Amino acid sequence: MTGGQPVPSLTDADVHTYRCRARERLEYACGVPESTAVEEGHPRYREVTADLDPGSRGVHPDPFSSCAVLAMWLYVTLGVRLSWIDHPLAARGWRGDGAIVSRLVTHGLPYSRDTRYDCGDVLVIADRWPSGADSHVVCVVTEPEPGLLCTAEYGQPGGALRERIVMADRLCTHRADGRLVVGRTIRTVLPLARVLASAYTQGLLA
Repeated sequence: MTGGQPVPSLTDADVHTYRCRARERLEYACGVPESTAVEEGHPRYREVTADLDPGSRGVHPDPFSSCAVLAMWLYVTLGVRLSWIDHPLAARGWRGDGAIVSRLVTHGLPYSRDTRYDCGDVLVIADRWPSGADSHVVCVVTEPEPGLLCTAEYGQPGGALRERIVMADRLCTHRADGRLVVGRTIRTVLPLARVLASAYTQGLLA
């Protein structure tokens, strides 16, 4: 309650609508319907990263967090205008200060093994923690069954839809030969519903 009036909130139907849009955007970013992967020079990859990634022009100097840029692009294209959003299309534009992944960590929640995922949720995985030197950002597209995720990921290089398996606190992958590759530790989860609710209550959701 604020001044005796109820605080406005998004309905479940509203959140569902945004999740449907999020799925469309994440699949688009990874080449659907023509493909399920894009190379660094692909027009969609360059659109999502606003052509900031030197790799899309064939050069690889300092690392560029295109995995985090994908998440920020998703928020911007869904109409989120929160001040911490870091993307050339965002209200404050592109900061380029190297803190893009840490912003997702700061606003996320610590990972819990009973977490269930939905479209648009963002995971940060890393083994070198808390430095996060090997951090990678993963966008959830669907969780068809508990512990099995379809994800959208940039920075491989390029981008692709992938199948991931959550085992304890690890994000794992089955290779084409059937071998299970144990991945990095899930550190934080930023639910899309949390981002939408924050933006909505502040009048920063288009």
